Amino acid sequence: VIVFDCFRSHEIFPNGNLKSFGHFKNLIGFRVIVICGNINIKADLELRCLKIDTVRIAVIGLGHRGQSALGRLPNIPGVKIVAIADIDSNKVNNLHEKYFKNYQYKKPVKYYGKEDWKVICQRNDIDLIYVCTHWELHSPIAIYAMKNDKHVAVEVPTAMTVKDCWKLVKTAEKTRKHCIQLENCMYDF
Repeated sequence: VIVFDCFRSHEIFPNGNLKSFGHFKNLIGFRVIVICGNINIKADLELRCLKIDTVRIAVIGLGHRGQSALGRLPNIPGVKIVAIADIDSNKVNNLHEKYFKNYQYKKPVKYYGKEDWKVICQRNDIDLIYVCTHWELHSPIAIYAMKNDKHVAVEVPTAMTVKDCWKLVKTAEKTRKHCIQLENCMYDF
């Protein structure tokens, strides 16, 4: 019996080739069970997320990556920035004025505290946390956000240790939330 899931695809398909599975290759979180040469494909629909018409985002960390995200995200149809945070209050206030002066939605709530990322993750009106802080906080914020029912987009590096990588994978599997590592050469426009 071989059980295959998308988080460990390299174990069975080292080259990542999923062509033989046709339309199933586009499912998020599927398993393939091979028993005595017969292939049964079972889609774990619980791993699939429902469509969100307007994605409500909080941007945590307003350094270079966070600032450039604020310049892009409000221009994407179906995206609404609801909170921005950084420990530098001048940066938060200046960027709030720069990017949200004529914003089509309610202006984002501003956060300045060192632990305010926890408060943001606990809010019920946020779908995705965009993590742009210093590296040491990437994993803790991502894990906490997923545990608080949020999807997560994290700037590189997502984790500082292999152990933290596995914590992210296990938390994403348990909570059924997306966690994506961002790399501007792959996911930017």
